[in-house]
Order: sequence, then C-alpha cells, then structure tokens
Amino acid sequence: MRKTPEILPTEMCVQDVIEQTRAGKLGAWPVAEKDYFLGMLTTETLGCAFADGRKEQLLKELVEALQVPHLHTDHPLHLALERMSKYHLLPVVHRANIHKLEGVVTLTDVLDAYGIDHIGSG
Repeated sequence: MRKTPEILPTEMCVQDVIEQTRAGKLGAWPVAEKDYFLGMLTTETLGCAFADGRKEQLLKELVEALQVPHLHTDHPLHLALERMSKYHLLPVVHRANIHKLEGVVTLTDVLDAYGIDHIGSG
C-alpha cells in the first residue's frame, strides 16, 4: 500500500479534472468530499463525459460511488491482483468505515511485490 495520490474533490468539473490530471500516469483517481471517500473515477469515464458535452458536470454526479473494487489492509496480495480488472489503482479503505480512504495499491506495486518485470504498466 502506498500513500493516496491526488484525491479529486467532488465539486470539480470534468474539464478541470482532465486539465489537472493530463500529465499524470494514473488511469483512475479517488474522489472524496472532504475526508469522505465516494469512489473512483477513470480516464475513460472522464473522456466519455467530455465527449458527450458534459465538460461542466461535477464529479459528484459522475463518480462510481463505491461500486469499485477495494481492499482492506489485511487482504492478501493476490486479491489485489484479482480485483484489478478495470482499475490499475485500487483504494484501500478502513474495514469499519469504507468511506475512510487509507491508501492505494497500484498494479505496479503488485507486480513489484511478485518480482515481475512490468515495463509499460502503471
């Protein structure tokens, strides 16, 4: 698990997020309202919203509210790999409060832990 990368606030609009995250290598970002984790947002979802003319839509209307795979700190590493089918970044949430984001696990983290060469993954 690593420290949570940039957390997107729910009050940002699609266009602002695209501009802000353009240089990043991640394909998904956690979305939260203050410290209340709501879910994840992917580059694909942002791109579709922008293409559909919803560039001013707020993230709170777009985020996939906790319909995303997640982990707890005591989950085994193989479970992270199994749950990474859509996202290459999984949120790690508190077991007693799934709205408390504790960190993230990336595909690169999992591959590193298994000692697998991962050129081109992220």
